[in-house]
Parts: sequence; structure tokens; C-alpha cells
Amino acid sequence: MVASKVGITLLPESTSNDLTSDVKTIPITESLMEWNLAFVWKKDAYLSQTNKKFISFAKNKLV
Repeated sequence: MVASKVGITLLPESTSNDLTSDVKTIPITESLMEWNLAFVWKKDAYLSQTNKKFISFAKNKLV
């Protein structure tokens, strides 16, 4: 969404390192914040190939 000029986001640095050069990243230093995140989707729901690829990407980069 950021690359499409629709908004801004807050991402883990490990993920933002792999972004394309057409988006601007600003590292957050000296943060006291800890994140415990989870991906959630309906267990028996259909997942598009795009969703499956995104989940795979997230697992490889964030887990």
C-alpha cells in the first residue's frame, strides 16, 4: 500500500530491509516498544496464491 501511495506503515526492520527503493524508510532508534504479532485467518477459508505467498514471506522473514 505504501508503494501505491495509499498510506504509511510501521514494520519490523528485518522486513523493511527488503523493500524496493521507491519507498522511504526511517529507522526507529531507542524504542522501548516490544511487539508480539500474529497472522490470523479463518482456518478453513480459501487463501489466494497472493495470500499464501505473503504468509510464506512473513514466516521466512519474521519467524
